[in-house]
Amino acid sequence: MEDMESFTDTLFVSVPMFGILHYGISLKRYLQIKLKQG
Repeated sequence: MEDMESFTDTLFVSVPMFGILHYGISLKRYLQIKLKQG
């Protein structure tokens, strides 16, 4: 079960990182649109 444990560790690290990355990209895109309109 050691493989499973390392898999869940990887999941717990990569999921929040993916969320932060996705949020950052969305925020950047949103700001670019707002600046173009302003």
